[in-house]
Amino acid sequence: MGIAKSPRLVLKAHGWTSAAEAAEAGGRYSDALVLTLVHHRIGAELWARRGSGTFFPAGLRMLEAQSGHRVLNDEAGVTVYETDPTTRFASANATAVRGISSQHFVETFRKTVSSSRTLTDRARVSIDLFNASFFEPAEDMRLVVLVIAVEALLDLAPRSPEATALVDGFIAAVREAPLPPSDQASLKGALCWLRRESIRGAGRRLAMEHLGKRTYEGRAAPEFFAHCYDLRSELVHGGDIRKARQRAGAAVAQLEVFTADLIFAKCAS
Repeated sequence: MGIAKSPRLVLKAHGWTSAAEAAEAGGRYSDALVLTLVHHRIGAELWARRGSGTFFPAGLRMLEAQSGHRVLNDEAGVTVYETDPTTRFASANATAVRGISSQHFVETFRKTVSSSRTLTDRARVSIDLFNASFFEPAEDMRLVVLVIAVEALLDLAPRSPEATALVDGFIAAVREAPLPPSDQASLKGALCWLRRESIRGAGRRLAMEHLGKRTYEGRAAPEFFAHCYDLRSELVHGGDIRKARQRAGAAVAQLEVFTADLIFAKCAS
C-alpha cells in the first residue's frame, strides 16, 4: 500500500540486545523519517505532538485475554518492547461534538444584525484564524494559531514620550557607532519597534478593555492572555518544549473561549 493510501505510518525494526540501544536507534530512525518526509514535501501528522487514546491496565488485560497475545498501548513516538512474546497494539480514539440550541443561535444572530457593525479586514483575518484552529488537531499548534488570531486584532499604541525619547537616543547612538551598514540597519529596525507597546502589553490592554473582569482558567482576562502569549513564545522561540506543550494542552480550551469572547466583544458589541 502506498503512503497516499495509508492512514498511519509505522517504522518497525528489531535486533538490539538492550532497551537502551533500541531506544537510541529508534529515536535516530524516527528523526530520519521525519526529515525524509520534509525533504520530499510530504505532510504528516506527527502524533507525538498530540498523543493518542490509551487503555488502562485492566483494559489491556481484557484485550490480551481476547486476542491471546501481549497487548501494549499504541502510543506516539518510539516504543521499545521485547520481541517475544508476539505483541499487538491497541489505541482508543474519540471525537467530541459541542452544540447549542437553535433558539440561542437565532437570538445571537438577531442581536448581531441589529448592531450594524462592519468587519474590518483585520477582524476578518482574526476570524479566519479562529476558524482554522478547529481543524488543527495538535493542541500546541491550536494555541499558536489562536494567539495569532488575537494578534490580528491589536493596534500597538505609542509608548510614553519619555520612553520614546530614550529609544530615539539609542537609535541615534547606533547611527554614530562604527558598525557595518547591515548591523546598523538591523539594530535600528529592532529599536523602532520599541517606540510602540509590546504585543503582550497590547493584548493585555485589549482584554481589559473588552473582557474586563471575566476569568479564564482561573486568571483575569489580561493575565490569561499574557500566560498564553508566553506559552506561544516558549513553543516558537525555544525553552522547555515538552513542558510548554503540556501547559498548552491545559490552556487551549479556555483560549478558544477567550478568543471567541474577544472577537465578538470587539467586533459585534
